[in-house]
Amino acid sequence: MKVFRRLRRFLSAPGPVDRGAIFAKQSQTFVACVWTVRLFYIVQLFFLPAIFEDWVEWRQVTVLEPLWPVFWVEAVGISVSVDFIVALFAIGLFGAAAFPQLRSFRVLAFAGLLLYSAFKNSFGKIGHSTHAWIYVSFVLMFLPSIRRDGSSGARMFRQKYLSVILGAQAMVLMLYSLSGFWKVWAAIMQTSRGELSALSVDGFSYLIANRLLQNNVESLFGPFLIQHSWVGAVSFLAAIYVELFAVLALFRHPLHRWWGLGLIGLHLGSELILSVGFSKNILLLGILLVSSPFQPATSDVKGVLRLLPGAGLLYPRGRPATSAQLT
Repeated sequence: MKVFRRLRRFLSAPGPVDRGAIFAKQSQTFVACVWTVRLFYIVQLFFLPAIFEDWVEWRQVTVLEPLWPVFWVEAVGISVSVDFIVALFAIGLFGAAAFPQLRSFRVLAFAGLLLYSAFKNSFGKIGHSTHAWIYVSFVLMFLPSIRRDGSSGARMFRQKYLSVILGAQAMVLMLYSLSGFWKVWAAIMQTSRGELSALSVDGFSYLIANRLLQNNVESLFGPFLIQHSWVGAVSFLAAIYVELFAVLALFRHPLHRWWGLGLIGLHLGSELILSVGFSKNILLLGILLVSSPFQPATSDVKGVLRLLPGAGLLYPRGRPATSAQLT
């Protein structure tokens, strides 16, 4: 535990931290976390209209390639299985939205989302639009149950609750950091072989052209970046930076809002440039990061800038922490 504690301190905001301010804010943060959990399930209700459309189509399906979570659907009967999956997901979502403090409904919501996503991807093509939501739903199952009177109980209980929410944020941010890592690794390997890569000025332009031709689609800004490769190169490097250091933002609470907006901008840029959209991820980033319960109510620009990865060259760790860092 000491090793992890030291690692967390090393990755967190530079300078001393006022522990008294942190513990004093714990109750307020706990209330915000409870509302974050409720919002997580309420927003998923937005998925139900599209799910109901799939429900009508899937009841007519006779052949599919079931993934492991739904290996049983053909033996039970596809139409009956679809009815069960949709009903399970809807009941779990409504229950978790109304009573987020009850683990039973959170378990049903996770199981429903997992089965629905598995069935949706059992037609020979894997989509990733709900993967992050599945991971977060899994983590939220481990939230400790709140007392019936709604009280938060002892400080240790609140800390356990907050730790699970941080775990959910970490799960999402790790996905982006892994994506950034593999982009950097691939670029290094390609460059070492003398191939075009993300480190090349024309690398992103080539990627755009190849993706648009491969998918036979058009985009709003893709042609412009193909013609102005240096703009695309800078944009791509900025996107890699935001992805690669996403998990580091977890330990620097004043960065939560801004990193969430940066990742949302990445998805919007992907839609405008590559015609590849992740609208569900935008909602998730808004819930967990842009509205993060751990971020301070206010933060000064200088305090945020000094927390950016790489800013330590300009702001040594020994300098006093600003009020924005006392979260």
